[in-house]
Amino acid sequence: MATNQQSLLTRRHIRTKVMQLLFANSEGEQANLITVKSFLKESMLGVYDFYLLQLALFIGIHKKASRQLQFYEQKHIAQDQERQICENLVKNRVLNHIVSNEFIAAEIERRHIDLWKNHPEYIDLAFKAIWVDEKFSSKAVSPAPDFETDRLQMTALFKEVIAPNEKLHDFLTDHRLTWDVDLPVVNSLLLKRLAKIKEPIAPNYFMVDVFNDPEDEQYAIDLLTKTILNANAYQDEIGQKTENWDQERIARLDMILLQMAVCEFKEFPQLPVLVTIDEYIELAKEFSTPKSSVFINGILDKIIKEYMASNTLNKIGRGLL
Repeated sequence: MATNQQSLLTRRHIRTKVMQLLFANSEGEQANLITVKSFLKESMLGVYDFYLLQLALFIGIHKKASRQLQFYEQKHIAQDQERQICENLVKNRVLNHIVSNEFIAAEIERRHIDLWKNHPEYIDLAFKAIWVDEKFSSKAVSPAPDFETDRLQMTALFKEVIAPNEKLHDFLTDHRLTWDVDLPVVNSLLLKRLAKIKEPIAPNYFMVDVFNDPEDEQYAIDLLTKTILNANAYQDEIGQKTENWDQERIARLDMILLQMAVCEFKEFPQLPVLVTIDEYIELAKEFSTPKSSVFINGILDKIIKEYMASNTLNKIGRGLL
């Protein structure tokens, strides 16, 4: 993968993926550690596949517009709005860069991104959505567009037609369950790339890295592995801070978030305490019950105070407390 100083996975998204996997693994018969780690790696690479899939959708739309334009020409259909939109899509400089780019084509082939080939009806669905979206179609009929017009048209195509399309969303998330939380991450990054594109377009402009830092993949594997291996010990430690709580009534997801946080306190000396606490509070707000963030904040605060009192907090460097 070529890099353009852009990455798909933040530490928060990595934590989300580890959390989801730990939760799924706690519900039924637990998978062995090798299988769970393999699934995590696949899930993280799946974000990159999703990104490539969105680029492949653009390619499919361009091919569909080309075929439709040929149809208009063969039938000698007079110039109308739909034909003008097809012409502008076919000529769009940004779209043509995506269609003809060797980096993108090579990555799509390498990662076997063929979902749209197997389900062309969703290319048709996206293409038909173009005509009924008044915001986009009003931008897509400008005659003789310059590059700035092309950029605005492509940004509008993605922001107003593709990204919010519920049928596309449902199809994608049904195809791979982990894509439900990946979708806003991928769409946000791709929208930024479209919005900032300039001439001349660098050959690797749309290429991104999965991880922001080479150490992030190992962080993900270590967080998953160490939380699983020490889950019972962490749960006992958490239980001592929740004596007034019925252990059976503590939400399973809250317990997993607490275990992950304790794991970061103990096993990741380079991570600041406040960053860990803030991250798991935010995950609780997004994924757990309305009161979970307050509960988790209170328990982690007790744990940290005990570590500091006993001088057992495993942190190195300034600014980590």
